[in-house]
Amino acid sequence: RRTHPYETPACDVYKLESGGDTWGLGLYGDLPEPRKISEIADRVRTALTPRSLRLVGDAARTVKRVAICSGSGGDLCHRAADRGVELFLTGEVRYHTALEARDRDLAILEVGHQASEEPVVDFLVGYLRERLPTTVPVEAFHEAEPFENIGS
Repeated sequence: RRTHPYETPACDVYKLESGGDTWGLGLYGDLPEPRKISEIADRVRTALTPRSLRLVGDAARTVKRVAICSGSGGDLCHRAADRGVELFLTGEVRYHTALEARDRDLAILEVGHQASEEPVVDFLVGYLRERLPTTVPVEAFHEAEPFENIGS
């Protein structure tokens, strides 16, 4: 208080506790059987109906350990590579993240930000409606993809 002009400090400082490794933004695990990236891409194309798919890596490569993170998951690429992930499926990554992943032999299947998040929206609405009081309105707002593919 000697250096602060007010009787009461203007803010409080609280220690933030980490959730540890029990929660996070992405998931990773091993497929029951190794699969070619091209096969996984075909399944993703059917399940998510993205406007386009982009791949960093070789579509003919066979992988077993796969990670997923919806939205812009590029910040998790280094963690995925550190855990032995061979294919990282996410909405979007930055250019230099893609270069680093390629150098670390981490394939990336980029499905589009919106396409990677859309499947969970309706699930979350139901989840929240079950757990919140009925006086709290819970609605889903489905965004249209802001990007349009032109040319080939």
